[in-house]
Amino acid sequence: SELLAHGVAIRPGKPTLLASKGNKAIFGLPGHVASAMVVFYLFVRPLMRLFSGLAPDHGLQSIQVRCGEQIPSVIGREEYVRISLARKPAAELPVATPVYGKSGLLHPLIAADGLLVIGRDVEGLDAGARAEVLLFP
Repeated sequence: SELLAHGVAIRPGKPTLLASKGNKAIFGLPGHVASAMVVFYLFVRPLMRLFSGLAPDHGLQSIQVRCGEQIPSVIGREEYVRISLARKPAAELPVATPVYGKSGLLHPLIAADGLLVIGRDVEGLDAGARAEVLLFP
């Protein structure tokens, strides 16, 4: 078998593995449920579609939102923050508020509407900032 990638610069999901053995792909997902789901949508699903001759999309609809509060992040890795969405009267965009909880717990994942994307070159987002959200199916 050949190791193709070990570890990715995202949060959650850093301990990710991609390998091959012959013509078979081997995926190693993180142990926490939220991390595993993020890695599945960002890497596994697109690669499985590509190997099947389909377009390599992650299958999550992308929308623009406003941050309902300041959301911290660390420069150097892309972050995917679980959020809930609310529509404010007369607001042009939905408002995203973080759903806090450990990545090993199901409740924060179930309570979330999607993942707010914070780029690797950004140190957090201010309240009111415009951001991209990947909606859960």
